[in-house]
Amino acid sequence: MKKSKLLVIVAFCIVGILLFCYIQYNAIHSSRLTVSEVTNIEEFLVEHNISTLYTDDIWYYKLCNTSVLIVDRRNAECRLYVHSSIKAGMDTDGTLKVIVKDRAAISEEDITGEYAAVIECKKAINNIQLTTEKELPV
Repeated sequence: MKKSKLLVIVAFCIVGILLFCYIQYNAIHSSRLTVSEVTNIEEFLVEHNISTLYTDDIWYYKLCNTSVLIVDRRNAECRLYVHSSIKAGMDTDGTLKVIVKDRAAISEEDITGEYAAVIECKKAINNIQLTTEKELPV
């Protein structure tokens, strides 16, 4: 009798641990983000019928509930030796946190006067936070 109770308790614990692992795995993998660089920004804007105010800043446009276009035009006119890159993460409350990093360009081909990327997520995006970081040599 004791062995059968112990067996039931062990089985219950194993099922609980497996269920917990499945929930954690699902939570991590269901919110995966994909960041895709847009090579021809003007063509993309026309394709998606987006009219812009040509600002000298970073702006975003929500394409749908699960994707956002991020455009960085800070160096569009200056053509500084700066390369932008975008990293993103998603909070549990649906806040998309976007970090635009400024890096020194290695060569002239690496200069991006304008930079754009589409961020896609499997979960709905409720809010967007944009921040910038510099990774430039002093």
